[in-house]
Order: sequence, then C-alpha cells, then structure tokens
Amino acid sequence: MKTSAAILTCLVFALPAYAGTSAMESSGVNSVLNLSPSSQDFVNEAAIADQFEIESGQLAQTKGDASDKTFAQHIITDHQKSYSQLKGIDPNAPNALDSSKRKMLDELARLSGSDFSKQFRRDQINAHKEAISLFRRYSEKGDNEQLKNFAAKALPELERHLQLADTLR
Repeated sequence: MKTSAAILTCLVFALPAYAGTSAMESSGVNSVLNLSPSSQDFVNEAAIADQFEIESGQLAQTKGDASDKTFAQHIITDHQKSYSQLKGIDPNAPNALDSSKRKMLDELARLSGSDFSKQFRRDQINAHKEAISLFRRYSEKGDNEQLKNFAAKALPELERHLQLADTLR
C-alpha cells in the first residue's frame, strides 16, 4: 500500500513537468488531460497530420473506390492549403511523416479493394478526430497568437472532413 501511494505521489509531481512534451502529445496523454501542446509540438503534429492526409489521399486516388477518390481530392486540396499556411507561419515545420503515421500509410498501401476502402475510411475518421482535438486544444490554450488563429480557422474544415469521412462508411 505504501509503495502504491509513493508511486502515485511521484506521478502527481512528475506529470506536470512532463506534460506538454512531445512524448505526451504524440502518446495522446495531453489530449486525455485536455492540455495544450507546446507551440513546437502543435506545429510538428499539425504538419504531420497534413502530410498524412495528403499522402493517404493520394493513395486513395489510385486504390480507392469512386467515393474514396472524391473525398480524397477534397482532403488533398484542403490539407495542401493548410500545410502551406502552416509553413508560412513556421518554415521549419516538418515535411515528412513520423514513424507512426508512416506505418499506418504503409499498412494502408498493402490493402486493395474493399479492405483498402474500409481501412482508409477508419484512418480518416481517427486522424481527423485526433487533429480536431489537437487544433481545438491549441486554439483555446496555445501560447502563440498566430498559431492559435491558424488552429481556430482550420477547425471548421477539419470537422467537415470528419463528417464527410463518417458518411463514407
């Protein structure tokens, strides 16, 4: 019992120091705790999200069914625009996927037919839910006004993408 209390006490004091770090953001802990990511984490995660949408959309253009292709064209166009705006704010925003998103894209690329469509749609729903959480938290609690405005303006489009992805089921 004393050991459990000691561990809990350590976690309570360590968590605030660790919160806001890249590991906390990419693991989803910040989202669960409703914490804003740091500006750099927001830029990194937003850029990776845009790149994932662009690349998965391009894949759907060649492997998806007609509805996947129509949706994919929307997300490619919108996320290229979003990424361009983000790069205008922070020219150092990453232009490559992280290992997690690369793995998702590689797994998607191995599929075809209805298996591809089902996974593409699931990935789009999950990715947009994650992006909405990230952008909402940053727009409400971020510390860089230019990035907060970017996040707030992008939210309606991300929500529209989620609604469209949900109708593809």
